[in-house]
Amino acid sequence: KIKKQLEEKNQELYYISENMNGMMLVTKCDDDFKILYANAGFKNTFDINDIMIKKGIHLIDFMLPYEANKLKEFIHEKLTNHHCVDIQCQMKAKNHLIWVSSKGKYVAEQKDNQQIIIWVCLDVSEEMKRNEETRINEERYRIAVSNTQNIVFDYLIDEHCIVHDNHFIEQEYQIPKRIENIPESLLNLPMLHNDDRTKIQECFNEIEKGQEEAYCEYRLLEKNYHIRWFSMKLVTIFDNQQRPKKAVGILHDISEQKELEQLANKESTLRRTILN
Repeated sequence: KIKKQLEEKNQELYYISENMNGMMLVTKCDDDFKILYANAGFKNTFDINDIMIKKGIHLIDFMLPYEANKLKEFIHEKLTNHHCVDIQCQMKAKNHLIWVSSKGKYVAEQKDNQQIIIWVCLDVSEEMKRNEETRINEERYRIAVSNTQNIVFDYLIDEHCIVHDNHFIEQEYQIPKRIENIPESLLNLPMLHNDDRTKIQECFNEIEKGQEEAYCEYRLLEKNYHIRWFSMKLVTIFDNQQRPKKAVGILHDISEQKELEQLANKESTLRRTILN
């Protein structure tokens, strides 16, 4: 009678795991967490089947190589001290990476004298994406507010493009609101002074290499062929893996400052000429 009740409970648990919203699996409590069972949610997400499980695959196989050892140490430490563990990490699902939040519970089975971990996992990629976008927008706003009366734009590093929503810049200097193929395409902008093209290119190159900030000064040619000076500061925003994701660009018109500098230089030159 007890055996029959246990079989019914196992069947009930199996039905729940196969129809639950999310992923569930059972692994050995060994070094690489060999998978003993995975529900349909986990199989579909990670493109595995029962034959692959029987041949031998491990939970650690789906984790990023440079994080695997650190995660293994963390999991075993938590299970040893608390018999349960919560982790959140990127995992390799089919042809892309997803963020997975997992809770594991250590269980010692008396029947087979086997140590296992029961895992409940949830794909939290969309939530992580929203959180990252919110963080970037907050950082962009903070930088922009601290630099009033400036023109602010985004440099999307992975896409190599500049995005801005400034109508004045678009109309006065014929700079489109989205510029692809940065920094190479900047060299073809007709309103940019020839002598300053290399400086701007180097500025963007520094950001792509992981510099936190980059700065340069350059000249733009207005419709009436009048030259105006601008300073450009790029501030890098990093993702959760500390990789450069986006840069906030801040443009400031420094024409008056440059005119004063040029006037001061002329006066200094004239004074030296007279004294000599």
